[in-house]
Amino acid sequence: MTDSRAASKELALRETGTGEENSLSFNGQPYATIHVSMSDKSSSQVFSLRHDVVVTALEREAVLLDLETKYFYSVNPAGWAITQLFEGGASRDDVRSRSATWGARNGDLTAIDEFVDRLVAERLVVPGESPFPAGEVVFDGAWAAPSVEKHREPLQRVMVSAFDPTLPLAE
Repeated sequence: MTDSRAASKELALRETGTGEENSLSFNGQPYATIHVSMSDKSSSQVFSLRHDVVVTALEREAVLLDLETKYFYSVNPAGWAITQLFEGGASRDDVRSRSATWGARNGDLTAIDEFVDRLVAERLVVPGESPFPAGEVVFDGAWAAPSVEKHREPLQRVMVSAFDPTLPLAE
């Protein structure tokens, strides 16, 4: 019988020189190579709102519906302004710069980065091409840290097409 503590000592994660690739070895033998993309953290990487994320503005806030996962997300006024930047494509630098013009201070940078990280993690925004000119995003009111809240339950069924054969016909 093998002691699990001894076995766990033999499982090792080794970082290679690039910082983007890690090798997993077991008993000194290569087991797997894991590629970790650091481009998502790059301040110049452009992100765009996914085409299948539907946005509904509610006064100064918004609700996002991810048609792929059927989950709803609520964003506060600052989050809605930032989300609008991603409609035309924006980088983290763009978001930080625009947020500063809207009243964000240096102490808010962490909250702004966490907001963008959350949008990336939830796949609401994806790496895109260079930004194209979008309409002017207006933010008025007092600045508050941007926030996004994922609703607990996904929408059970969304009709994407009136010709969807899985939907019952109206009688």
